[in-house]
Amino acid sequence: MKKTVSLLLFVFMQIALFSQAKEDTLSINFRDMDMLCSLVGVGIHTARTNSEYNDIEFSADKEAGCKRFRKPKIDFKNYALIGYRSVTKGCFAPTIKKKITKEDESITVHLTVERNGKCNREQDVYFWCVIPKEEFTKKHW
Repeated sequence: MKKTVSLLLFVFMQIALFSQAKEDTLSINFRDMDMLCSLVGVGIHTARTNSEYNDIEFSADKEAGCKRFRKPKIDFKNYALIGYRSVTKGCFAPTIKKKITKEDESITVHLTVERNGKCNREQDVYFWCVIPKEEFTKKHW
């Protein structure tokens, strides 16, 4: 319950901050990555190179009935990977709304996670995408 409340507070703060965003905030185009059957530690995961991608410890999600997981190929010459995993409660997988913005030298990932149902069953929150490398500098990492 404490994690859910913390996540909700974070989401509400992001919504409040986002609604007050300056006009010079730009939306960044991103492409969702299909990482079905992947299991990775809770937190934020980023990769700019194949080496960094290989350092992310993925495993097959056995609870989802997966026997193995194959990482999708990513063109790290032109793209960088951003990933996020957390856990919430609900009867079904949560609904996730996402937007990535850039203001000055900062890139921000805005995620709104909506719980589906009042069950106390744990539900994974996953977000994986690639963004064009031209959108950031080393300062963003």
